[in-house]
Amino acid sequence: MVAISVLMFAVLGPLSIASSGLINARIARDQVTAFYLAQEGLEFVRYTRDTNYLLNPASTDNKEWLKGLGDCYNRGCIIDTASYFDINSFDPSSAITSCVPECGPLYIDQQTGLYTYNTQDPLSPFTRTVKVSNVGEDNNEIRVEATVEWKTGVATKKVVLSENIRNLYGYE
Repeated sequence: MVAISVLMFAVLGPLSIASSGLINARIARDQVTAFYLAQEGLEFVRYTRDTNYLLNPASTDNKEWLKGLGDCYNRGCIIDTASYFDINSFDPSSAITSCVPECGPLYIDQQTGLYTYNTQDPLSPFTRTVKVSNVGEDNNEIRVEATVEWKTGVATKKVVLSENIRNLYGYE
């Protein structure tokens, strides 16, 4: 009996360590994925600014550099980058949709491994919201905040990245 008890403790100790290691690896994987999804949201807003300039470099409208980002104010927006680059559109606003009543979850495209909003793909645990707000009165700077939330077990986790983006192209 004593030998069996000692053997059980000798086996259960390493198994519990391995189990907690696997749980921590899953949490770390999800944190890295969430960080990259939030960064992708920020990058697409910057891409929108740059594309607006390239499509209309001679504009004198001070809000032209923000074209397509109107849905990202207030409640926030979803940005479906995977579908945007699939349709080869030059209008970034085609990938931006207002979160009404809330931002929906992301799905995983089985063929490409990209995160999309195509409801026919398998559901992912992640939800991304991108919010834009003005900084100052001159409409030459915005604050972009990308939030990615997900559930790991019963706990809800969140990654928030924010960045100020300026109008670099002199719409005065």
